[in-house]
Amino acid sequence: CGALLKELVLTTVDPIHARVIGLSTDGIRTILLVLMALAIVTAIQSVGVVLTSAMLITPAATGAILCRRLKSMVSVAISVAVVSSLLGLYLSYYLGTSSGGSIVLGCTGCFAFAAAIRRFQGRTTA
Repeated sequence: CGALLKELVLTTVDPIHARVIGLSTDGIRTILLVLMALAIVTAIQSVGVVLTSAMLITPAATGAILCRRLKSMVSVAISVAVVSSLLGLYLSYYLGTSSGGSIVLGCTGCFAFAAAIRRFQGRTTA
């Protein structure tokens, strides 16, 4: 999923332990902030300022509904984001709608589908 996933998790959850075992917490934090900045700049260019928060939160929330392990959640979130982006851009081109709204609608549809699956299995989404 990610080359630095274990380091990111450890630095986020327990930065003191990460420093004790020799990880550069400042360097890992800088990498995380650079990746977030790239994601936000890319999202703002494609969907606009208002819909950027939906692009960041909805795929992660979908992954959290469907998975219990962090690595699986990250994989599902990435998949939802990529599929929603491609499908939203495709539909906006052929239907003449706004690309941002189409992408976020796809993300929201994935989230609603995941929530329905979880409810159908008898587990709550909270």
